[in-house]
Amino acid sequence: MKPKATRGKISATFDVVIIGAGSAGIAAVDGAKAAGAKSVCLIESEERLGGECAYWACVPTKSMLKAAKMYHLTKHGAGRYGIQAAKVTYDFSAIMKRRDAVVKVLTGNGKRLVEYVKHEKVTVKYGPAHFIAQNVVDVKGERVRGKAFVIATGSRDKLPVLSGLEDTPFWRSRDVVSMKSLPASVAILGGGPVGTEFATLFGLLGVKTTLIEYGEHILPREDGEIAALAETHLREQGVQVYTKTKALGVKKSGHRVQLTFQVGKQPRKTISIEKLVVAVGRQPNIDTMSLDRAGVRLNDKGKLEVSARLETNQTHIFAAGDVTSALLFTHTASHEGYIAGWNAAKIKTDGKKYVREERVVPRITFVDPEIASVGITVAEAAKLKKKVKIHRSPFSVLGRAAIDGNRDGLLKVITDAKSGQILGAHVVGERAGEIMHELALAMYAGIPFVTVQSMLHAYPGWSECIPAAKT
Repeated sequence: MKPKATRGKISATFDVVIIGAGSAGIAAVDGAKAAGAKSVCLIESEERLGGECAYWACVPTKSMLKAAKMYHLTKHGAGRYGIQAAKVTYDFSAIMKRRDAVVKVLTGNGKRLVEYVKHEKVTVKYGPAHFIAQNVVDVKGERVRGKAFVIATGSRDKLPVLSGLEDTPFWRSRDVVSMKSLPASVAILGGGPVGTEFATLFGLLGVKTTLIEYGEHILPREDGEIAALAETHLREQGVQVYTKTKALGVKKSGHRVQLTFQVGKQPRKTISIEKLVVAVGRQPNIDTMSLDRAGVRLNDKGKLEVSARLETNQTHIFAAGDVTSALLFTHTASHEGYIAGWNAAKIKTDGKKYVREERVVPRITFVDPEIASVGITVAEAAKLKKKVKIHRSPFSVLGRAAIDGNRDGLLKVITDAKSGQILGAHVVGERAGEIMHELALAMYAGIPFVTVQSMLHAYPGWSECIPAAKT
């Protein structure tokens, strides 16, 4: 429901008001202060600074996945290294305690950021913010005026239109990260990065897991061949994967959930699981901000429409991170936040303005083995009618793969047929995220792939897959 405008005095006026204290919001503080903003106000709707990634997404999930991978390798793979492990088990409460410890190391549970903003003389206010005018927001009854604003409120789980969902208990991503015990069985709706990482977690820990994806293949953004390999690995980990599949309905049945779905045109299937996880995507946290009162326009995808400088149609209001970008990554949110904060501080000056630079954005999906990508896929190259060459390197040819006993993996590089410039690169295998950055740097610097290949690569290393790639 739209908040009602209220009368009241302005408590304070700031050069820059930043709404949201996650990756984009904290980076916006950095940018605004670096640009010379004298007064900055940071507004956060939750009880601590840091946002989704630090407490509920990137950091805790990767900690949990690390534990799951170690358990699975020790139980199922130690023998091939000559290691005898008579009985291998895990203590789930200890896994979650380590998760908490990792979050604390990286964030100080919010205290480190509080100290930082205090040092920078930033005013912090806690509570949801909504606009009551183009340059005024309300925070729990207090009115705050800004010469410029940065909206960096992030995103939350998107819920599908699914019969019975409103009356059926289900888990969102935060519920998975904070679960006290493992379910015996789980079904996951959504085969994107979040869904496949959760499927990996549950599968490696021995939970009976079903993954359902509506599209042609899991990880729809990834190259089809790479995604197919990821699906094969998930199946090897005990995950039942369904693609081209539509969820038709759910209902509570005692302490369990019944899920009905259809694969293509096959007969409908109904399964009974202990927990249902919804991971079909994210939506921006902007629906309670009364953006219409500020005159801020949304695009056709329901996100904030911004310029290259991250200005909305109201030139004193900027936006960064999940509320505007199609790239829902911490690194892009931080990049955009800094630019938005800097430009917000410079709206009244002739000082240098920055533009978003996202020509080259590498990404990692933490399935097992992990996937890393940058640039376009083969299918996208075909849609763009580009003449390309495909360079492939199976990890089975690498000395390091034989030494480490893990020969599953593939590097796939797409280059322009004429110039040899890298248009895209995709890796599935050990250290994929680290391998990818060499290729991402080459794309960023305009270095042809043949030049990267001609550089000496240390033996035995995973990055030798780059000079080993053949057309």
